[in-house]
Amino acid sequence: MAAEVFEATGDPAFLRAHLAAWSIFDAEGAVAAYAGWAGTSAGIDFDRVLLLKSLDRNDEALEAAAALRTIDPAPFHRLIEAELIALAGDAAGAEAAAETLARDLLGTLEDMETLEIVLRRYEELLLAARPGPEALARYIAVVGADPTTVGLIRIGEAAERQGVLGPARDHLYRAYRTDFLRGGLAYARFLARQGDLRECEKVMLYCVEHATKTADLERVAEVALDAATGMHRLPRLLERLAERLTARRDSLSSFGQELAAVALLARATDAYEAGRYDRAKESCLVGLDLFPVHAGELRLDDFAALLARCKEEAVLDRPVLGRTRAGAAAPEPPAPPPEVALALSPEEARLVAFLREHRSATERELRTVLGTRRVAGLVNRLVRRAGEQGMTLIERRGTGDEGEEYVYVGR
Repeated sequence: MAAEVFEATGDPAFLRAHLAAWSIFDAEGAVAAYAGWAGTSAGIDFDRVLLLKSLDRNDEALEAAAALRTIDPAPFHRLIEAELIALAGDAAGAEAAAETLARDLLGTLEDMETLEIVLRRYEELLLAARPGPEALARYIAVVGADPTTVGLIRIGEAAERQGVLGPARDHLYRAYRTDFLRGGLAYARFLARQGDLRECEKVMLYCVEHATKTADLERVAEVALDAATGMHRLPRLLERLAERLTARRDSLSSFGQELAAVALLARATDAYEAGRYDRAKESCLVGLDLFPVHAGELRLDDFAALLARCKEEAVLDRPVLGRTRAGAAAPEPPAPPPEVALALSPEEARLVAFLREHRSATERELRTVLGTRRVAGLVNRLVRRAGEQGMTLIERRGTGDEGEEYVYVGR
């Protein structure tokens, strides 16, 4: 079918799909077919290199990879060439190729995910070419020369793998201070692996509190609820995570709903073990409400079994939903935000409104919102004017890959 569509449209994407399917059923025959279409598109040429590598035809793969890199020096094309150079027995050449690629990516910072993959493979190629301590020193010299959050994390984890825990902790802590989300989660995982669960809980609580976007909150929850880290047994973290996920129920993805249900089940289990059966029942029922249609490992029976045990153990089985406090006083109207007293310009008002809604934002995000590059000066004037009136409105959290990060702290 893909071949017929390619013949009709000339779109190389369909030819690539056809050749990929061919390689699954007849790898050797597909090699000849790929050779006939060499140069049609970079994607097809890359697939050809991977197929030759999978068949241990590394000399042919290296030749094809070198030709591909000349035509399109994309990061993954250069990386596969470095790996094939290593397979050819030239460890020093592979190290040099990977190092050049790493330095180029560290200088651009356009794609953090690609940078992370390249730095991981660069470490592996270094270890194949040098003794462990020497490889680590070279890795720190290259990656640390242009420090980024991803680079600091990779250095810290590389040092941890070699048992050099002091530098590992220092670099991961620096990553945390640079980017509380990406760096903070890596630092927290390190602390959990080292058994420092008290400090781990503090870091994760900070991540939970300051994750303003739903996707970021789900990312934090995925790490916190990973049984391999042991973080799901940290009571304060579990409690706050369940609260924040439940409050965001309307914007959670299906995966986020499952994470919320897992957090509530864990909280219910803790409450049951502490003899707080009403609390356990309530958490179970809210978790059932959030349970997604297509869940992964979680099952409805997990909640039903815990609910049954709560009812069996409770001396008085009281309803837990729909209870209200009798005679509760009407809430006081909220106080106006402090920036009302500053007589903001329209541009300043947009900046403060965005920060108040999202709680934090990077310099790049604010440039997009305001349509100007002069964000730092605008924030500095606001901070100074607020300080002159004895109030704190905006604070700086640190510098990340997207520039300065600002936090709204007005009450």
